[in-house]
Amino acid sequence: MKPPPLLMGCALLFWGWRTGMLWVGAIAGSLLELSNAVRNRWEFTDQEYNRLWDICTVLFLGAAAYLRLSEEITSAAYKFFQWMPLIYYPMALGHFFGASPAIPLKAFSWFLRRKGAEGGETAVAFGWIYFVVCLVTAGATNMRDVWFFAGTAVLTGWALWSIRPRRIPNWGWCALFAAVAGSGCYGQSRVQDLQGYIENKASEFFVRFAHREFDPGQSRTGMGKIGALKQSSAIVMKLKAEAGPIPERIRQCTYTYLDGTIWHASPGRTFEDVPIEPDITTWTLLPDAPHTAAVRIIQRVNRQSALLSVPLGTVQLKELNATALQTNIFQVLRARGNPGLVNFIAYSGDHSADCPPLEQDFDLGDEEQAILAIAREINIDPSASFKKRIAAISRFFQQNFRYTTYQSARKLGLLGLRPSTPLSDFLLKTRAGHCEYFASATVLLLRHFNIAARYATGYAVQELSREDDTYVIRERHGHAWALAYVDNKWIEVDTTPAGWETAEQKEFPFYEGLKDEWSRLAFSFLEWRWLGDWGFFRLAAPWLAVPMMLFLAWRIFGRRMSQQITPREAQNWPGEDSEFYVLERRLAKRGCARLNHETTGEWLSRIAPENPTVAASLGAILRLHYKYRFDPDGIASGERRELRELVQACLSNEPARG
Repeated sequence: MKPPPLLMGCALLFWGWRTGMLWVGAIAGSLLELSNAVRNRWEFTDQEYNRLWDICTVLFLGAAAYLRLSEEITSAAYKFFQWMPLIYYPMALGHFFGASPAIPLKAFSWFLRRKGAEGGETAVAFGWIYFVVCLVTAGATNMRDVWFFAGTAVLTGWALWSIRPRRIPNWGWCALFAAVAGSGCYGQSRVQDLQGYIENKASEFFVRFAHREFDPGQSRTGMGKIGALKQSSAIVMKLKAEAGPIPERIRQCTYTYLDGTIWHASPGRTFEDVPIEPDITTWTLLPDAPHTAAVRIIQRVNRQSALLSVPLGTVQLKELNATALQTNIFQVLRARGNPGLVNFIAYSGDHSADCPPLEQDFDLGDEEQAILAIAREINIDPSASFKKRIAAISRFFQQNFRYTTYQSARKLGLLGLRPSTPLSDFLLKTRAGHCEYFASATVLLLRHFNIAARYATGYAVQELSREDDTYVIRERHGHAWALAYVDNKWIEVDTTPAGWETAEQKEFPFYEGLKDEWSRLAFSFLEWRWLGDWGFFRLAAPWLAVPMMLFLAWRIFGRRMSQQITPREAQNWPGEDSEFYVLERRLAKRGCARLNHETTGEWLSRIAPENPTVAASLGAILRLHYKYRFDPDGIASGERRELRELVQACLSNEPARG
């Protein structure tokens, strides 16, 4: 039931070649083939096979957790699939070096290991299963050329040849296999489109669980969406002040033109390289610009390309390990060739590298009528300064609007026939919405009052971690606000009502705290993985210690406790219904109980003077009782009747007293 010699070695060599781990495959295959060169075999018990599979299970879970936390989701899925032969290698070693030709099915299932479970002894040819795993995972790469098909066909033909039916002529079998292989080669070229479609859908499915990143070209807002916006507790970065105050907001993207519910940054799609300093980790955005604050940012990023989140007015980045840094006219930063976690310092000042106002920064788009109505309601003095105009707009939103992440179809007017936009409904009807509504409306109102304005997205800095004095930024802290050009510089204008973070917390489920702690643990793992920060183990200790202690307690005390709670009557020992016990209790009540140190003879000698009638029959009663109680052959029916009659006679002649 094991594969023929050299087949597994070639399969692992083929797997290593296709996945870029040639030496790993060569060494692993050589060790398995060594089993064909030696005669000695291990006599594995069922329990030892169980332990080998438990080791593989631990490797499976450990590899899944490691790749999910340290790699981008799509890359992690591919690598996890490629590592399957290594994950199950301990069981393969045990199978090929074991004396048994197969492994019992119960080794692969904890349910079948239970006492009394049926089907657990079914033999499993694990060697052939492992061979298939090697072939399938060899295809988990982007190199699907003719050599992959040729190698797969040769190895598959070799395997099938070793187990071919002997009644079929060799030439007939070879002709049939050649026809099947030829059909497969032709069909492979025809199903590539289908394969690409399935892979794209699978990638989309996995990306749903990955970190959501902003798009520098456009921002699809949640304006007009029905129901509550879903918030994620996943941590995307940490902030710590190095000099000056911590910023209230961290910007990632800037946009200029609103089309329906989508903000665009058409002039900002072109990125240019930022010059790097001789130390290879310093990048200057605005040369010779003074800075007044510095903040350390530890951000989770895509290893190939990622947008960085920095404060407004950032003029220089230090300690950034990246292959290249690019920026556009809106100072949107994109780093390439990153580790899984970047750790850098952003220096910021009063002036930023953002370009001066453009023509689009005064455009009202399709919302002009709603903006005019609100502008009349605010009634700002035309002679007021820009700062007074901004203060009036902010005060208007604070006094007349409220924050909510929930929108109903009836309140939005989507059940009627009246044509309107989500933003105009927000301004003229509902007067309740989330930050994207407030930021969009603020940008257009600023433009109406002749102030150049832009739409900015990023994160609000809210959650302080007392443990390490850092601010934690989660995906649910994603925020939007306006930028206004005042006194020849860009400033932030955030009109979202105060306390919006508290309003969101009221909508969190009761288990949100557990999700937050898990996200903290996952981010700490990345800090250990990429930055060498050992704080991960301090956070992971309670998560690991409690389950291990419970498991050890169960292993130590579980079986013993189950034995203690088992009733004696349920054990049904032979001879428990012997009449001798009735006589023994009667004698004990009379003060003639057998002492712990007394033998049977000593006990009979002691009670004989006081109980002559009982003593005369007690020897015969004990002989019959012991035979009934301990003899494997049991007691004859006549002897059983004699025991009953002797005890009854003793009880009749010696009535109990006291």
